[in-house]
Amino acid sequence: MKKMFALAFLFLILLSLVSALNLTISEYPIEDVIIKEVDESAIFELNITNPGPKDSFRIFSFVGVEIRPSEKFEIGSGETKTVTIQAQPSEEIRENFKNWFLFEYRIAGSEPGTYKDNLKIKLIPLAEIIEIEPIIISPSSDEAFITINNLEDKYLEDLILKFNSDFFEYTEAFSLKPFETKTISAPIGDLESLEAGEYQLITEIQYKGAKSEIISEINYLEESGILDAKDSKGFIVVTTHLSKENIGNVESPIILTERKNIISRLFTTFSPLPDESERNGFFVTYIWRDNLQPGEALEVTMRTNYTFPFLLLLLAIGLILFVRIKTQTDLVLKKRVQFVRTKGGEFALRVRLKAKARNNMEDVKITDHIPGTTQIHEKMIYPHAEVDEKTRRILWNIKSMRKGEERTFSYVIYSKMKIFGSFELPIAHASYKSDNQQKHVSSNKTSFAAEGA
Repeated sequence: MKKMFALAFLFLILLSLVSALNLTISEYPIEDVIIKEVDESAIFELNITNPGPKDSFRIFSFVGVEIRPSEKFEIGSGETKTVTIQAQPSEEIRENFKNWFLFEYRIAGSEPGTYKDNLKIKLIPLAEIIEIEPIIISPSSDEAFITINNLEDKYLEDLILKFNSDFFEYTEAFSLKPFETKTISAPIGDLESLEAGEYQLITEIQYKGAKSEIISEINYLEESGILDAKDSKGFIVVTTHLSKENIGNVESPIILTERKNIISRLFTTFSPLPDESERNGFFVTYIWRDNLQPGEALEVTMRTNYTFPFLLLLLAIGLILFVRIKTQTDLVLKKRVQFVRTKGGEFALRVRLKAKARNNMEDVKITDHIPGTTQIHEKMIYPHAEVDEKTRRILWNIKSMRKGEERTFSYVIYSKMKIFGSFELPIAHASYKSDNQQKHVSSNKTSFAAEGA
């Protein structure tokens, strides 16, 4: 049955290469944003015009996107029909792709050939679909106002946000329209033990069974009205802006500090230069002092250039990858075992061998050995293999394997003897020819913990 499906699949591919359906299609996205952690579908509307004879069609894809409905639909000659489809990307695509993902879909009728075109889906992590704006809290505040922005063209229904900070813990459930901004309020607890400065607000997002966290800022003002701000950008060259602003109505003395370790300080420049520095163990604290009039601000810019250490890191990674590539085998052979229940109560195991080619190869021979206390169930060998009763060997001959190709081989062994403890299985071996060289590889060790089966 599997061979029949494979032949049918190959036949469809060959037909699509020969000719294409004469259809006119207009595509309209209804909802094309998908959250990566949620198993959901994008929705598209297709207006399909059939200039040819009346026929039945179906829509499908070969690239890891399931398209529903999968049933056929009929379009008359010269008729235009609107079809709404759901495109559900696989878990692998949701894990490995981000932002816009372009995939091919096909339409096939009863005649040879297919219509091919592309649709795109936007894959967004749950933590990046909403934004929590920075919050400002003064000592006299009794509630905090939290502003939430929906950053995508997607309706977020039954969204649950759990806020956790030094100022409040609060949970609220609501929905957000595409690109909607909503402001909610949360009661503030006791502020007496908190010092002015910048704090974190950790927001847990729950949506359709998925969870994620985002971190935003809370600025707690000093009594005199000093607003602290810190912003860092960049990866290799990190630029950090520090500021203290007097938003009160009286002159205020301020101290701005920043701590660096003794390694990163070697690659850091300051503007303006600090008034003083203090070293404490592995860290150095830089200090700026000033008296700010109302409306004045002290701003400090720091730039840390990691270009040189980053190049050293890239060199080390490249060396590791080079060594790994050179030591990798062209064929990976993995062996695993599974207990099989039998009607007669005999001890039985299903042995599976999985072979994956990392390069094109030919004349592949995979050999496994039957343990001495067991017998092989010759009707349970897949695919067909040569069995040598004298040497107790099983041999599969494969003419060739392409790069990236995987094959699975299995057989069942059994024993009428009771087995206790750890049952060790022999290592499987494979020989093959790659790049005009004869090579060999062995599988992993495999055992089964028997309980007197």
